[in-house]
Amino acid sequence: MFHPKTSLLSDTDVITQEEHLEIQDSLPEDAFFIVGGTTNFPLTEPVINIGRHSENDLILNDPHVSRHHAQLRAINKRYVIFDVGSIGGTLINGKPITQATLFNGDVIRLGMTNLIYVQTNRSTNPTTAIPTDEDLLDDEELR
Repeated sequence: MFHPKTSLLSDTDVITQEEHLEIQDSLPEDAFFIVGGTTNFPLTEPVINIGRHSENDLILNDPHVSRHHAQLRAINKRYVIFDVGSIGGTLINGKPITQATLFNGDVIRLGMTNLIYVQTNRSTNPTTAIPTDEDLLDDEELR
């Protein structure tokens, strides 16, 4: 859960390493990026910095990507991506954003690089469909 000082971050603020420890329990399970259609990058940290600079967690060797381009933050078991003031901007499914909650299958474009967000949702309480009286009648008619 976010503490008040964390929730006051603007779209372009970078969260500090100390602050990211406070949100460790919000980490989405089984999430990763497919980078450039060829490489998987597991998303296992509550804060992931993305850009060209070697300080980033995910380093993209793309001259159209800013040195510090974007940041992922785990919020309530979802990843939210923030553009941190990049020159070229960040696109999600072809639309420019400053921040967006990621969903399975989203395509993030940074410079000329595509990142496909994958998150397998494993529920400990699977849903069960309870047949209606109408469904039961339809099944009896088919026999």
